[in-house]
Amino acid sequence: NKTNMRALKIVHKKDIRRISIAEDITYEKLVEVVSKCWDLKKGFEIKYVDDEGDRITIASDLELSECFDFHATQTGVLKVFVTLRNQPKKKSKQRKAKSKASDDAAKLQEQESIQR
Repeated sequence: NKTNMRALKIVHKKDIRRISIAEDITYEKLVEVVSKCWDLKKGFEIKYVDDEGDRITIASDLELSECFDFHATQTGVLKVFVTLRNQPKKKSKQRKAKSKASDDAAKLQEQESIQR
């Protein structure tokens, strides 16, 4: 029961890793492999480029199978791209709050200096 293997290039930022994966790998297992490559937690997307140049998201076994089927018609090593999802909006609200607080402090200092 020897599993067929395929080469896979995984690109994250400017770093590229080349690994061998089983052709019957599941999406969940692929996520685990990618996580270990860069010590990433959940919160990233895996995409490939199709024949029209679009980056197609892989988020299920069905989409991974479609990716493999598409690549079977192509030459070269399958390449997937890992990108971090947008950070939660809480952080941007915190930044806005800090910015507003510093603006308020600056206005208060300005008012105090005028009153003197």
